[in-house]
Amino acid sequence: MFTVFKQLGVVVFCAAALSHAQDLQAGKATAAVCSACHGEDGNAVIPGYPTLAGQTWRYIYVQLKDYKEGRRSHPIMTPMASNLSRAEMVNVANYFASFPLKPNGFVADEAKVKLGKAKADETLCTMCHMG
Repeated sequence: MFTVFKQLGVVVFCAAALSHAQDLQAGKATAAVCSACHGEDGNAVIPGYPTLAGQTWRYIYVQLKDYKEGRRSHPIMTPMASNLSRAEMVNVANYFASFPLKPNGFVADEAKVKLGKAKADETLCTMCHMG
């Protein structure tokens, strides 16, 4: 399931290999309960709930894994993720990542965008969020 590369004597697992093991129909079935909050196509319709469409499958997968393994905690998401297998997390992540982000009329404050970018660059946010 993993593609393995040897580089400088270190074995590295290629996370991209997980994306090839996707089953979008299985992901859709597992995501049915997720859709109540995150939207059927990953574009959340309830204010305050994150939109998953437009994210990479890896980002969604890592978040689910972090909830499952206790690195993140949320009263709704932690129990939801705790019952998912690795394959289910990969399938759900690929399912939601397959949808484009829909415009919702939001217009960002350019000054806040500039401050946010500076903070993201300072704290290396793209290490996890794949900026």
